[in-house]
Amino acid sequence: MNYHSRVHLGETRRSPLHTLLRSSRGAGKMGGLLVALLLAGLHEPCVAQPGPVVRYHLLADLDAAGEACSMERGLHQWRGLDARWEAESDGERVFVVRHFVCRVGAWHLQQEVAVESPIERGGSWQDDDVVHWQLPAGALASPRTRTLFVFAEEPMSGALDIAGNGAWPLPAFALQGPAPIDIPALDGWAGGCAVAALAIWGMLVSRRAGCRGSRSAGAVLPIVAVVAVTAVLLFLHTLPAAATLADPPRGTELAVWTRDDPAHDLQGNEPGVDLRRVTLSESKSALDVRVRVFASDASPLPNGARVLFLGNSLTYTNDLPGMLRALAAQAGKQLIVRSITSGGASLEDLYQDGRALQELDTAHYDVVVMQQGPSSLPENQIYLRDWTVTFSGPIRAAGAKPALYMVWPDASRVAFFDAVRQSYRGAAEAVDGMFVPAGEAWRAAWREDAQLALYGSDDFHPSALGTYAAAATLFASLYRESPEGLPPTLQVGGGTVRLDAQDVAIVQRAAWQAHRQQGLAGR
Repeated sequence: MNYHSRVHLGETRRSPLHTLLRSSRGAGKMGGLLVALLLAGLHEPCVAQPGPVVRYHLLADLDAAGEACSMERGLHQWRGLDARWEAESDGERVFVVRHFVCRVGAWHLQQEVAVESPIERGGSWQDDDVVHWQLPAGALASPRTRTLFVFAEEPMSGALDIAGNGAWPLPAFALQGPAPIDIPALDGWAGGCAVAALAIWGMLVSRRAGCRGSRSAGAVLPIVAVVAVTAVLLFLHTLPAAATLADPPRGTELAVWTRDDPAHDLQGNEPGVDLRRVTLSESKSALDVRVRVFASDASPLPNGARVLFLGNSLTYTNDLPGMLRALAAQAGKQLIVRSITSGGASLEDLYQDGRALQELDTAHYDVVVMQQGPSSLPENQIYLRDWTVTFSGPIRAAGAKPALYMVWPDASRVAFFDAVRQSYRGAAEAVDGMFVPAGEAWRAAWREDAQLALYGSDDFHPSALGTYAAAATLFASLYRESPEGLPPTLQVGGGTVRLDAQDVAIVQRAAWQAHRQQGLAGR
């Protein structure tokens, strides 16, 4: 990792533009000013960041005094902090690390360091990615109690995950470990004499032990042994040290601390925020920070992506795949959709039918969206999860990502919305897949307008607006982009679907809200 100090408190950094402007002003010519502006723009190009910034925070209470600084995020507040570090990632690498210290109850930027630490991608979809950076050796050293707090956030969306959901106490000794233990050098005449003394003493002890009839020898022997060992140890202590037990080669880890965190427990839905494990390892050269995260590389669908739908009438009613394709077209994106559906079909039915497996064998897809009934009862939740896992194998083998499209209960069982969400989200988590909370988008829309007609005439299948809500949620999940502002009139399957503009605006907001609060990107 390469470190380049960018800003230190007390320093004033003058840009090349400042210097060139002074030169042009001295020349007194407008041409010089234009040249200066041009050269400054060439000297400091604007570099676009690959993705949204995620910040990883390490907060430290070094003395348990409770009289230092605090930090807040939403309902969470940390008090008594003495120092904190934050590392910023753009989804591809950590590019800056900042160190703040608490002085007189206020945070002060101590140092900002530009780094280039690429994110280590997991070798397969089951593997977490690793975000990695380093702090100076001894950064957390303290003679007293230390408590750490680690969390990740995406500032724009407010997504937040706290490692271990609480405090992280570390041992009170300094990270370099306990006092070193010297290993004496036993070469030379002094070392040889010490070894010889120990050998002679050992032979005497063995011979004395063989004299069973001597009671006096048995009584004196322990005293002689203690005196002899003490004398030899005192003598060895005066010899020069050949090595130190706590002094391994430079770079060797001296201490390691690990903090685990459950997956899918974050507030919000952003790649790189869902923590899995935080590891601190101290060496002679640096304090190494490694953060395992879920789906740090979750990126939106590319243009021309292919999506396969597997489901039943809750998918084909009002042509959900076609409506999603129309939304994508309105946003200037090309999307290819294909569906394999059957009325009342479960995932088991679709698997046993064989058409889905054949399609996966013969065509490439980026995402496979799966759906069956509400599956709110405990036995049906298990059924959905098991067949999601079964389908996941051939889906992954075909290079696609599995996605679970959450539906809704019928109008007489609206109290079961939570159970439906738990069922579909649990199935998605079981395969590290995408979770599309369409049912939650319905509820979010009703919170804004309880009269929205999302159910169709049978109080189970969706109306055109209900299907639009599901399509808008799919759009948000697949493209990681809000559908807000897209026109209320769509071209679907050769026909025109016209929806009320005000209703569409409510549903678009609800879809984006549901995605940000409940969705999972998967990997």
